[in-house]
Parts: sequence; structure tokens; C-alpha cells
Amino acid sequence: VNQEYDMKCASWTVDSSKFAVPTDVKFTDLGAMMKNLNQTSGTKPDASACNQITDPQTKAACVRAMSK
Repeated sequence: VNQEYDMKCASWTVDSSKFAVPTDVKFTDLGAMMKNLNQTSGTKPDASACNQITDPQTKAACVRAMSK
């Protein structure tokens, strides 16, 4: 906070490729999935609802969320 910086600002041209959503990635909204499960069952879902997720990190996040 107390350091001095030398900044040189310049115009920037938008490069749309930097903001493009990858087409080869499937995004899963776990929050929406949990909400839908709660609404349809009326009870807190168990971790078996995560079994359809193939990505290990996403599946682990789902299991953690279900166990709360």
C-alpha cells in the first residue's frame, strides 16, 4: 500500500478471444443442481446424486456440498 509505482497507461484494444467461453468444456452449476434436487425431493439429497458427474474435482465438490 505504501509503495510507489511507476505506471504508464495506454489505450487497449479489446481482444475478444481472451473472453471466449471454451466450447470443449462442459460447465455444471452445482448450486442449481442442488436446488433442483431439494425442490423435487423435499429432503436434503445424499451424495449419490453426484454419481453422474464424471470430472473428479467437480464430483468431489458435489460430495462436499451434499454433506453440509
